[in-house]
Order: sequence, then structure tokens, then C-alpha cells
Amino acid sequence: MKTLYTKTGSIKRIKLIGAAAALILLPGFAQAQSTILSWNLLAATGNETTYNSTTTDPHLATSVMGRSGTVAAATGQASCFMNNTYTQTTKGDQGITFQITPASGYQVSLSTINYKVRNQGSTGASGPQGSFRWQYSLDGVNFTDLGPADLPLPASSVRGVIQTPIDLTGASDLQNTTGTITMRLVAWNLLSTTAMFGIGRSVSTGTLTGPTDSVVLALVGTVTPSGPLPVTLQSFQAIAAQSNADLSWTTAMEKNSSHFNIERSSNGKDFTNIGKIASKNEAAGAHYTYTDAGALLSSDHQYYRLQSVDKDGTATYSNVVRVNAYNAVSAALLLYPNPATKAVTIETNLAEDGLLQVFNTMGQIVLEQKIEKAHLKTELNTASFAKGTYIVRLRNGQQTSTQQLIIR
Repeated sequence: MKTLYTKTGSIKRIKLIGAAAALILLPGFAQAQSTILSWNLLAATGNETTYNSTTTDPHLATSVMGRSGTVAAATGQASCFMNNTYTQTTKGDQGITFQITPASGYQVSLSTINYKVRNQGSTGASGPQGSFRWQYSLDGVNFTDLGPADLPLPASSVRGVIQTPIDLTGASDLQNTTGTITMRLVAWNLLSTTAMFGIGRSVSTGTLTGPTDSVVLALVGTVTPSGPLPVTLQSFQAIAAQSNADLSWTTAMEKNSSHFNIERSSNGKDFTNIGKIASKNEAAGAHYTYTDAGALLSSDHQYYRLQSVDKDGTATYSNVVRVNAYNAVSAALLLYPNPATKAVTIETNLAEDGLLQVFNTMGQIVLEQKIEKAHLKTELNTASFAKGTYIVRLRNGQQTSTQQLIIR
């Protein structure tokens, strides 16, 4: 398994007895956007007929930058990938091309092209002459324009000119694609056949995709498994219990997962690894718990997140939850798994005896039982429950905790 990804769920507050609060996350792990292909041309002599990507996602094939149409290499242009012999006066096939090919079992989604182009010699009496446009193709033959419009060549320069990034998120063909994508940067109507245009130049100062613009072409996106999701995070929650923070999470499915790292932060930004739990790799999912002992002794709140690590070392993060604690928790209610089928575990933490009630959507009580004080786990048989949504309510004196339960 390479990465974990599910659509990011909403965060809901759980009303807890006493002055404590918890957050619950439903569901999952989100795959962050990152640079999946890039070219650094600092080492280019300018005489290359092709140039391999210098950064490549491990689940993409190395991409080879080359030429399309009848253009020729503009030799001697160091740290660039330049063409001359542009003969077309209207948009055609002359330009620079490369391919994005995901490995078997993976799909690619593109979000942005960051790039820098260089015009050398295509400047007339009224200024730069010529136009360019990014295009893509899924079959290598039929190409579609990218971006809102054809772009004018920038002014001639030694360094080249950083361009406005191209947003690709609206191109549905470039999302969750398992096949090869051919990208092409075409140019036309240059001043003469000796005028040069292309990608570059890489230099050691300036900015494009980082502290320098030595990287002159970078594609940002994600590369994710194309088959069934290796891990589906169903819920992630944290509650205050005395001075401790009790974390629990439930997965709906696991495959080839190594472990979960538990991370804590006092400000929601800077996280420290505080624990590790091995994945159970159960096809039907599993439930996990972790107690961060004494976490609320020195602070009235903490932030937590999960780092899920695959067997190949790939790590993906959950969203962040926050737990507040101003007094000891006098009552708390946890349900798992949720959704449930034949049974659900009810975990309670009461300072005095309480009453547990389950209501259907009509407001009718379908189950009622007393719950003794202390921290208890009770298994509730739900095999006879009709499929649907229920409200579980725990009363403890004058205070109440509620959660929604889904039966499938």
C-alpha cells in the first residue's frame, strides 16, 4: 500500500458531562498535494536531445523531456531546454513534450504546473513576437489546451521569466488517471526560425517552486492507489478523562498497513510523536485506543493527530482533533464500531450510576438500561435493530451525553 486517502470528513463536537470537551473526526486520512515531477536544468549543457526528470514520485515512471514537431535543439544554451526552427505561424505541434505515467495499481491527479520559459531572439520592433500554450493528451494524438488562453512570449532575457502557475484541478481528464498523460508546450509565430524558445533557465537565485529557481518545471498533484482504499478511517476522537487524554479510532478496512503513530501538539502546529500502535490489518477494520497519561496536567487543552505508516514507509496524516479539559470528566460516552451491524461496544465513564437510552428517528425508546458508575465497556446486541439512524443518550444526574448511532 502506498498512500491512504479518503474524502476528509467533518468535525463534530461531543457534549460531555462536566466542563470537558472532545472532538470527533469522520472519516479519514487526506493525501497532501506535493511535487510529483520536476526538472532542474542546472547541469544541462544545452546540447541534449532529451532530459530526464530530476525529481520523480516513486510510483511514476521517470519522465523524459523531448521535442515535438519539427523543431530542433537550440544548442549551447546552458541550463535550458530550448528549441529553434519554429516554422508554424498558427498553433500546431511544434514544442516541448513529456509524459506522466503512473505505475501499475496507481493513479495520478494533477493540480498545478509551475514553470519558467525563456525567449531568446523573438523580439521585433513592437516587442516580443509569438505565442505559446500548454496542452495535454490521453492518447498521444489528440491534444486539449490548458489554461484560460494562449499566452504571449515574454521579453527576451538571459534568465527567463517565471510564469503564472496553470491550475489543472478543473481538467477532469487529469484527475484519478491510471493511463499515460502526454503534456506539450507548443509555440508559434516566432520572429524567425533562428529565434529560440523553451524551458529555463535554471539559476541559483530567484524563486519558482522553492528558495531558488533551479527547478524550472514542476508538476504538483497526488499519486494514489487506484484499487480499493488500503485503509479507511471511520472515526477518530479524543476525550478528557481526569488529567489524561483518551484517544480512540476505528478503521473500516486495512491492508498492508504497518502502524499508527500518535502525535501531540500544544498549539495545533508543532507535533511530537508520543506513541506507536501496530496495525491489525483486519479486512473488516479494527478499533484502537491510546491513553496519553497526564496530558492535561500542565495544559487545559491538547491537539492530536494520527500518522498512518504503510509497510513501504509511506506516511499519511489524519486531520487534527483538540481535547479540552477544565475539570475531571464525570460522564463520557463512546460508541464503536459506528456504523455497526450486529453489535456495538458502549464505553462509559461515570462518577455515579446513569441511564442509557436508545431512540429511533420517531423518538421512540428501543432500548433502556442502567449503567453503573466507573469506566465500563458494554456490548450491545443490535442484530434485531432495523437499519437506520439512532440516538444514544446517557443520563447521569442532571447531565446528559448523546451520540448518533448508525445501523447497517
